[in-house]
Amino acid sequence: MSKNICGINLFILQFKKRLGDIMTEIWCADIYNASGGSTYVNFKTILDPEKNLSIAIPFNLRKRLACFRFSNHKLNIEICRHYGINKEDRICLYCFINEDNFIIEYEYHVFLIVLVMMI
Repeated sequence: MSKNICGINLFILQFKKRLGDIMTEIWCADIYNASGGSTYVNFKTILDPEKNLSIAIPFNLRKRLACFRFSNHKLNIEICRHYGINKEDRICLYCFINEDNFIIEYEYHVFLIVLVMMI
């Protein structure tokens, strides 16, 4: 009798593991095939709660971080997407006005290039 119980328990554990693997595969396919959220894909690589959710940081900083990660911001790369403007036409206004450059306004560009130029 105990052999049957051990066999059933092992089957249940393996079944749960397989279901989790399938869910992870579907999740990965969904985020990589999504039209928006290209920044999210760079940060989120595993289907686990984020560490920043369990540390004490000010609410406004946590909110800004979440907006950045989910592409919920006012940058042209995201706003212009809602109006159907091609990616190559979503230029960085800062670079266009200050340097006469036509550079696509990706999140990476704004946060790591433009901010450094402004300092």
